[in-house]
Amino acid sequence: MNKIEVSYPLTVNDYRRASYYGLAIRQYKSLRFLILLVGFAVTASIGTAMWGDGAKLAAALWAILVIWLLTIFAGAERDIRRYVKHPDTMIGCEYHMTLESHRIQIRVPDRKVNYSVKVNDLAAVFEMNGLFLIYISTQDAYILPFRVLTKEQQEELKETFRRHLGERFTENKGISFGKKKKTA
Repeated sequence: MNKIEVSYPLTVNDYRRASYYGLAIRQYKSLRFLILLVGFAVTASIGTAMWGDGAKLAAALWAILVIWLLTIFAGAERDIRRYVKHPDTMIGCEYHMTLESHRIQIRVPDRKVNYSVKVNDLAAVFEMNGLFLIYISTQDAYILPFRVLTKEQQEELKETFRRHLGERFTENKGISFGKKKKTA
């Protein structure tokens, strides 16, 4: 991989994407139940339309769904707003990243952040729509938006992460709620 050097400000949109991804990961099992609940609500609604029975059940299921989703999203937005207003927020700070085949250096001068870590030592990397979420440790993650990378650089990074991290690199292959199928 060729050496990649990028500088960029972290935006609220970048942080929001990463936050919602984390929310989906944390809520994985309850999201599966939520989808099942949607199926029941749709079935009850169709039953109501066809036979007239079950209107109260359908209404109750839809109400539960709406309240549940509003609670989840309102909580996420509240947490994002708190972070944006926090005095130590990284949003708006200028990030400087140097990525090489064996090492990543992350600098955020405004917050006196200066990490240099071997790619093999990363806790995990998640590819999302529009960004990489790079975990230096289980508690420390940094966002690398695709907008600062060329397509070729994105592919080089993905290949480097695949090679060095194996299963600790999660590629964006769409949302899947079932078990992973192994390929030969």
